Amino acid sequence: MKTTKAIATILAALAALVTDAALGAEQVFSTDFNSGVPGVFSGVTATAPASLRFLDGVGTGTNVFSGNMLINQSGGNPASPTTLTLTGLPEHNAISLSFLLSTIRTWDGSLPNCCSPDFFNVAVDGVVVFSETFSSSGPGPSQSYNPPAGVYLGDGVYDPAYNMGLDPVFQNLPHTSSTLTIQWFAGGSGWQGGDDEYWAIDNVAVDLQPSCEMSGEELMGRFPERTSTVDLTDRFRGNVEKFLAALAAARDFRGNSNPPTIMITETYRSPARAYLMHYAFLITKATRLQLDPSGNLTLTYHGRQIIVKQPSEVDPPVADLADVCWVQMNESGTPDWPATIDAAGQMIRECCPSGIAHAPAYPSNHQYGTAIDMTITWNRELVIPLGNGHAAVVTGGPRNGGHNRDLQAVGALFGVVHFVGHPPDPPHWSIDGH
Repeated sequence: MKTTKAIATILAALAALVTDAALGAEQVFSTDFNSGVPGVFSGVTATAPASLRFLDGVGTGTNVFSGNMLINQSGGNPASPTTLTLTGLPEHNAISLSFLLSTIRTWDGSLPNCCSPDFFNVAVDGVVVFSETFSSSGPGPSQSYNPPAGVYLGDGVYDPAYNMGLDPVFQNLPHTSSTLTIQWFAGGSGWQGGDDEYWAIDNVAVDLQPSCEMSGEELMGRFPERTSTVDLTDRFRGNVEKFLAALAAARDFRGNSNPPTIMITETYRSPARAYLMHYAFLITKATRLQLDPSGNLTLTYHGRQIIVKQPSEVDPPVADLADVCWVQMNESGTPDWPATIDAAGQMIRECCPSGIAHAPAYPSNHQYGTAIDMTITWNRELVIPLGNGHAAVVTGGPRNGGHNRDLQAVGALFGVVHFVGHPPDPPHWSIDGH
């Protein structure tokens, strides 16, 4: 039984570490109260030695009760809180809170007696994010709190103890303000406080999750496609416009005008759009997604392991896009892989309603203005003027430029080269075939 509990504790701790690393957590506050109570605390701020309740050494790894702990013996419903206020926080989109908790002496939990219920509560910026009853006998039918694996530390000699930082409820709480207020307080109609029942916390830490752009349809929608040839570089624009003009002047064998139908779907692609398309496609097609020991999102695509880099890490860097949160998190603060894939799929559907056959490159000819995606179709033979009295004749099928080698050869004469890679990418033409 003790071995099973130890393994659960280790796994829970490792999961928390990987999650923090994956999201680039930055610790902005921590205290063990051994040098006194920091000035950012207010309200009830008494301290007592952890040894007073035989809690010394109780904890997870090096995160243990030791030296002094903060205690709150106030009564009332709700009881007077202990408040932590942090100001001047850097940009972030979520917080994670860690602390050790001991419910001391005769907590009555949810027992049907004179002195229950006894609640322990935590509020963030005035909003209660945790409110559960606790019993002096620890987890079980007499209290509402059912701690996840690794959270319950057992009893000291007298009192139950918990590593609340391993409870996902305290991980990745949405928050963006530069000021943060956290309150710990007891309550309930049976709460008495004083020497009868009180609580202690130790090793309080606050981590920030950095601001980032969440993957999904909305993010991709901020970087729309461009379909005008004026957005191409001068040289390639000239090539394309001469090719299109020749196609517009095409005739059939009888000399009748017979221009093909041309639908341009994309010319210039911004670096941000190219970056998003590249990784969104890879995520949707990956056979495996995981977080490596450093917290990087890695994927397996066609047998290759690829690290998903942030916009500032790719070559060339993307200047107009902040870090992207590619990994969607569930309510427990762990990666939600189906949601991660769905968000990437939304991005592909937003950018390319007809789908993508070939993995979009980064960097791409599109972002340099030297590529165009277009569909060319026709019904009869084409006689395409090349100038100086010469013409190219396209008689065979299929009558689709993405698959017709003869038309592709005509495009190459104008410096508009159809895609030469594999798998095929029928609409893609560029200055060099890539």
